[in-house]
Amino acid sequence: MIYRIPVGRLPDISMVGHLKYRNGWSADYCHRYNVIFYIHSGEFRYDFSDGKSYTVKAGCHHLIPKGVRYRVTAGDDCDFYYAHFYTDGDLVPVDGEEALEWLRKMKQDQEDAISCDVYPSAMPSVLFVADTIFHGDRGESIRYRFSRCEEYRYGHSPLDRLRLSHSFFNLLLTAASSTGSALLDAPKSPSTLTKITSYIGENYTKPISLAGLADEFGLSKQYIMRLFREQMGTTVSHYVNSLKLRKSLDLLRFTGLSISEVAYSLGYSSVYYFCRIFKKNYQITPSEYQRTHRIGTGER
Repeated sequence: MIYRIPVGRLPDISMVGHLKYRNGWSADYCHRYNVIFYIHSGEFRYDFSDGKSYTVKAGCHHLIPKGVRYRVTAGDDCDFYYAHFYTDGDLVPVDGEEALEWLRKMKQDQEDAISCDVYPSAMPSVLFVADTIFHGDRGESIRYRFSRCEEYRYGHSPLDRLRLSHSFFNLLLTAASSTGSALLDAPKSPSTLTKITSYIGENYTKPISLAGLADEFGLSKQYIMRLFREQMGTTVSHYVNSLKLRKSLDLLRFTGLSISEVAYSLGYSSVYYFCRIFKKNYQITPSEYQRTHRIGTGER
């Protein structure tokens, strides 16, 4: 199923986060807002009140309009991101032909906006997003944009709220782009970025530099810089730092490690430096975050 999402103005986000549920966990929901999930690992089974059922696996998002009743069950240990949001109007299911007609006109503008990580010069009035779809190479971009939303959710200033809405809008653009690629049978994106981000994900506790990545993959530093800027809207150093901080959130929430153990396990040589950049990014100290967010059962 494909939904038409009105985006005459930037969407508002009421909740955004990252959770882990153990195999077999289950709960019933009916949300006041639209919800989008992105499954990083494991899988979720959704059973809806109309009798339909879906199993959503790692690398896929799942979009659920407000007011829909469903039961969700974790298959394997499930690591996922979620956001509750609302727009100017309801999410409307449409057929493929209507979506294709719009997508042919909008796809290039969406790709340009995503690659630059800026407001599109002419904001589309609607987006078309599948209820569930596998993102492939765009999966890392989805995760990154969820993490940016998490960074801004702690802010209370109007600028923080604007940044949150902007980051989430780009997340929806990415989801719409994946939907468009599937419908239009567009060629898959190059896998170079996926290889580099996978390498970073496996080695982020070690020193990582732009020059080191260039040597590792036999590429120029300028090419890697452009790749991250155009497809991720960030730099290598900021991506690595953001990844470390995201990992620190998991360690603080889901383990019993001390602050110093978390810092050293992530490759920081100074606990003071880790605490300083953590507070700079999240407006809260690691110890305060751990005290208020640590969970042992995986339930929220």
